[in-house]
Amino acid sequence: MKTMVEKLRLRKEKRKESIIKSALTVLAREGFNGLSMRKIAKAEGISEAMLYRFYKNKYAILQTILEVNIQKITDEWKAFMETVKALVPDLKVSLPIIGKMMAKTITENQTFLQFLVRDSPKIRRIFIKLNQELGDGLQGPGLFQKAIQSVNILEVLTDYFERCKKAGNLREDLLPEECGILVTSNLLPLIAHLPTLLFRGSKEEIDVVKLVDTQIKVMLDGMVPKKREERKSTS
Repeated sequence: MKTMVEKLRLRKEKRKESIIKSALTVLAREGFNGLSMRKIAKAEGISEAMLYRFYKNKYAILQTILEVNIQKITDEWKAFMETVKALVPDLKVSLPIIGKMMAKTITENQTFLQFLVRDSPKIRRIFIKLNQELGDGLQGPGLFQKAIQSVNILEVLTDYFERCKKAGNLREDLLPEECGILVTSNLLPLIAHLPTLLFRGSKEEIDVVKLVDTQIKVMLDGMVPKKREERKSTS
């Protein structure tokens, strides 16, 4: 049975998590320059004085947002790559699965990615100021890229395409590593830049799954051996 101190600590942690979510919403909508303790408190539904009991300034909040979300995305990508390692070496079967997992990553982290895109020209200055305010030696604007690189995406995808080629499910004239680069160069930029479509002036929501599925179909058309397609059409 939890003691009163434990219950209070749990309540405090839940409030901090809620504050971070509220702050991220404001951050994605208005950018870091538009972020303020007053706006965060209003979004959270608490007084500004209470907000200062949890975080000393907006830089401390930003640091937590970065740490929490980058760790979350990195963990998701590690799980993603473990799934890719277990996929059957058949492009028709498994490449759409990769696309669906990619779409899931985008939709579940869209608010954070929207912030990165909106403030991308100012990210370097924001990190410099963050280090000045907190002195924690953050790695700078490459923090997100370094985290993703640590997952070894290209290495895992190259191995997947090698297995597909050995199974006769990848065109003979295509190199597995180049196919891995093709997938990452088409889908990873989509993760970074999809939120910009939210600012395109249309109220129509983006169907992320459909958009990724279209990209997968285009890649399949160029990767699957034609003889396989011909066998299917005559059977």
